[in-house]
Amino acid sequence: PAGLNGAPGGRWLDKTAGDGLTTVTLTPMNEAAGGYYSISIQTSDIKFSGTDANVSITLIGEKEGKETRSAPNMALSNSKNNFERAELDRFEVGPVPDLGELTAIDIGHDGTGLGSGWHCEFVE
Repeated sequence: PAGLNGAPGGRWLDKTAGDGLTTVTLTPMNEAAGGYYSISIQTSDIKFSGTDANVSITLIGEKEGKETRSAPNMALSNSKNNFERAELDRFEVGPVPDLGELTAIDIGHDGTGLGSGWHCEFVE
């Protein structure tokens, strides 16, 4: 349908691939609402590096000489057991208003769960 042109997709719908989901809700992209960002996060391969805490991110950019920010503490969850040792997790967050050039991120967790400490290897 014409109303779904530009809906964010680019994902597997397969029980054995990606996040294992076979159904996803796609909504039309509205330029006024902003765009979507793909985020990949690698948890380190060291003992006790994974976490069951709720991880969140804030995107920070610069546009027209001014700092811009996404909504604070956007949850990173895709219905799988995220942030386990040596795992690479991928997320699509948004819609986020145009932030200009991304310059930094704030990433952290809420400290919930037993042994909630987390060792993040990298974020892309």
